[in-house]
Amino acid sequence: MSTVPHFPRITVTIHPDTSAEVTIQGISYPVPPTGDVVSARQAAIGVVALRAASALGRPVRVTATDPEGSWPLIVHPSGYVDGVEPTPGRAAANAVAPVHLVVDDTQASPAGLSFLIGRNPRPRPGELVDVVLAVSDPTRLLSKTHSRIDVDDKGAVTVTDRDSTNGTAVELHGTRRDAQPERPLHVPPGAAVLVGDHRVVIVRTETA
Repeated sequence: MSTVPHFPRITVTIHPDTSAEVTIQGISYPVPPTGDVVSARQAAIGVVALRAASALGRPVRVTATDPEGSWPLIVHPSGYVDGVEPTPGRAAANAVAPVHLVVDDTQASPAGLSFLIGRNPRPRPGELVDVVLAVSDPTRLLSKTHSRIDVDDKGAVTVTDRDSTNGTAVELHGTRRDAQPERPLHVPPGAAVLVGDHRVVIVRTETA
């Protein structure tokens, strides 16, 4: 990992109350308490992935401190982490398992590793997809085929805007990043995908 630049300077601090603070080049981004240290780590790493790694398009170095100690990490745009001993939270985040999409806290999709979402989504000729998810949209802010969401063989999630009219974005703790048409955008753990005026959350299935 010696090829990963030391700029920008990023630190993550997990507090005893399970709140966290991410500092990027002296600018602080607070993370509300999550209830446990593992979830706090995941939330903080998600902020780093979205605000720094995704913005730069490359992995970044992080110095992380929590009640169990301090160590260096490498955080990739997907939220994947190198340079840390395995923890229950890390294993869950990196396991290859199907996911569900939950739309507006009401509509849940079948489990899968690839999804098309829109008003009336249709695969392109020859395109393979596990789940085609039609979302009721009276305001018609969704395109017929609005976005594609994929989970890769490391468990990382990406969303690709299908040249929709009203766009696709990723949002996490007040940070929003817009997807460029037809270019996959990483979705860090804990982030939501915004399609039209709908909010989509990725929920991992329970594994034995």
